[in-house]
Amino acid sequence: MSTTASFNLKIGSIDIQVSGSEEYLKEQIPIVLEYVKPHVTGMASVPHTPAADRPHTTHKEMGLNTIAAKLAVKSGTDLIMAAVIGLSRKGKSTSSRKELMDEMKLATSYYKVTYAGNMTSYLKTLVTQQRLLEQSADNYALPAAVLTELDQKLS
Repeated sequence: MSTTASFNLKIGSIDIQVSGSEEYLKEQIPIVLEYVKPHVTGMASVPHTPAADRPHTTHKEMGLNTIAAKLAVKSGTDLIMAAVIGLSRKGKSTSSRKELMDEMKLATSYYKVTYAGNMTSYLKTLVTQQRLLEQSADNYALPAAVLTELDQKLS
């Protein structure tokens, strides 16, 4: 079975997008690069664009500040939800209180020191609202419906 893939190349005013099977791209990318090479020789270097600003970025590639921005984080409970989805994108289906706090601190544009002192009440609120499931003492997971909702917001 063939997997669909895409290739996007933007150099200066040149913007090339190719989609197709992996086999097709393996054949076409060298041809595209040979075609582009004479047009870019001698061009000034272009600054690197961070992954969060690339057009085809998936939520799995987003940093926590970007996730928080897309989820419009405005409170400690909002940031916990961003942290849980961030950890779930890293393959964690259940997260400890400490892991959540460590992840929240990665959102440097959103994290406030007061969130650490209010963590217990934030978690209690989220569990009561059924936005988080308490799997065991101080271990939390996202309900499937909430995960779907957050994934849609990040798309």
